[in-house]
Amino acid sequence: MLSIDILGSRSIYTGCPKISLSFIGDTTKYQNLGASPQLECWNNGRLVFKRILAIFNFTINPILHYSNCERSELTCIFIRYFCLIRSEQKSFLFSRYPRACLFFLLIIVLQTSCAAPTQIIQERSSSIKPEWIESPPQGKETLYFVGIKTSAETLEEGRKAALRNAMSDIGNFMGSKVESVFEEYISEVEQKLMHQFKSKSSATVKGARVVDSYYKKLTRIEKNFKIERYDVYVLVKFSKAEFVKEIDRQQKIKQKKIKTAYNYYLNGLNEEKRQKYYDARRYYDQALIVVESIEDLSIITGSHDIKNSDELRLSIQAHLKNVNLQLSRVELSIHVEGPPRSNQTFISNFVAALNEHGFTITDKLPAIKINGNVFVIESSYIMNNHFFYAQGSVSAQRTVDKQIVAEYPFKVKGTHRLKKQAALSALAEAGIVAGNQLSEMILEKETMK
Repeated sequence: MLSIDILGSRSIYTGCPKISLSFIGDTTKYQNLGASPQLECWNNGRLVFKRILAIFNFTINPILHYSNCERSELTCIFIRYFCLIRSEQKSFLFSRYPRACLFFLLIIVLQTSCAAPTQIIQERSSSIKPEWIESPPQGKETLYFVGIKTSAETLEEGRKAALRNAMSDIGNFMGSKVESVFEEYISEVEQKLMHQFKSKSSATVKGARVVDSYYKKLTRIEKNFKIERYDVYVLVKFSKAEFVKEIDRQQKIKQKKIKTAYNYYLNGLNEEKRQKYYDARRYYDQALIVVESIEDLSIITGSHDIKNSDELRLSIQAHLKNVNLQLSRVELSIHVEGPPRSNQTFISNFVAALNEHGFTITDKLPAIKINGNVFVIESSYIMNNHFFYAQGSVSAQRTVDKQIVAEYPFKVKGTHRLKKQAALSALAEAGIVAGNQLSEMILEKETMK
């Protein structure tokens, strides 16, 4: 039989794919062509090929011109197919229709040997890759930054992404996160970029400019499929004078922030000393919000016990914890009507619920006073079980201004075989429910953490 291999390499003369053919199995049937079928094909291929074409009224020149392949290769391929046809006597198709089979094989050879290859096309904005991509220039009065975007789908997308990359590098260099909003003006002479930076201080600075750019385009074409990708590089310069000005501006903003936070902190201290814990907490909250907006360590000027923003943050948090602890101090004034141990049963469960939410029961300098009235009523007796309801309401009042901050009415059922125990069961359940609900209402209203 005949083995055909299409090789990956191409002819150095014509650019067509090379084809390797060899016989597999018994080759004695081909000896009528000579001592060696391969040598016979290669040495006498042209002569035999011409005779075959003459038999079928083919002309050699048009075929060789159409294939655009090496003549010796095409001749050998064709002869080997012909040898196969002549030798395979058992093949009904080959023996009966030799001319049709030969023509069909010729078409296959021409199609496979000259198939269109995959094309890779590279384009560059300039023949030489700029040195600034690997080594940005250094100037006495200017800072340079390189923005890069690889594998962009379009040139415009790549350019914008590369600009954002350069702006991010400038922002990181300046020690702040910067958002950029830019308008681009492109001409044949130069590319200009006007950038507006918005930092967390809501101030702006202008002065960045694109001084050079470079891109590389890679196009891959395979049959009807085409894909394009761009690698884009931009060189952006930024004035050192503008940089120094921006750093100075940010430092002034930080100093203003730290001064504002420190003043809030001092006001909170004054209110805490006067035991006005709600006002103190409001000042501390404001101070903490401002100081947490300062990203870097900032020094507090003047002779203070607190030297920088980190120390101020820790002190504010400590005072807030103490103020919230004071605000969690609760005094109880609840009247309970019912069988013996009714007051103890309701109060113990009510206090347990308050403690779970961070409240402390005290009669010394409480921030909140809880008032309430509770009583029990018998509901029914079913299947040897007594049913009772514990009913009433509890309210939370600020001691500093006597304002009611939370109120919760309730009606809770309890059951037991013993009548007294059924009433106590209702009071215990009511204490848990009322304590949990009132605690959540106070925390939501007073925002204590």
